[in-house]
Amino acid sequence: MVDAEIDLCAMLTSINSTLLTLINDYKLKGPNYVDWHRSIMLLLTAEHLSGVLKEDAPEKPTGDDYDQQEAYEYFHSSDSKSMLYILRSIDKSIIDSMRSVISAKSMMDKLKKLFNQTDVHEHHELVGLIHNTKMTTKISVIDHVMKM
Repeated sequence: MVDAEIDLCAMLTSINSTLLTLINDYKLKGPNYVDWHRSIMLLLTAEHLSGVLKEDAPEKPTGDDYDQQEAYEYFHSSDSKSMLYILRSIDKSIIDSMRSVISAKSMMDKLKKLFNQTDVHEHHELVGLIHNTKMTTKISVIDHVMKM
């Protein structure tokens, strides 16, 4: 029985190490939003926290209903953990824009609004390629323009 417990602890340590690697290796810097989003969703799903991104927060229970109180506390605990993972996985320059956000769902929505502009990003890359295209010797101007 002790060997099984040690194996389980080693496996959990390995999983936690892998999850932390996901956070550290895929920090959101702006243009890498799609890759970052995939990684953070994997992490939140592995930690059983992705539900807070799909559900609205339950209202604070007013009575003595134990089940409602427990659901409320569980949701907010999961939401807090999710926010910590998200904040840990974004670049320091972006964190300041998240100061007024109060839930993981609204944080993800705001980040999506800020950075999931694939058309703008692709346009920016295309303009950069055009500006950096150089005409080599022995190529006519028309061939050069057609290459662009």
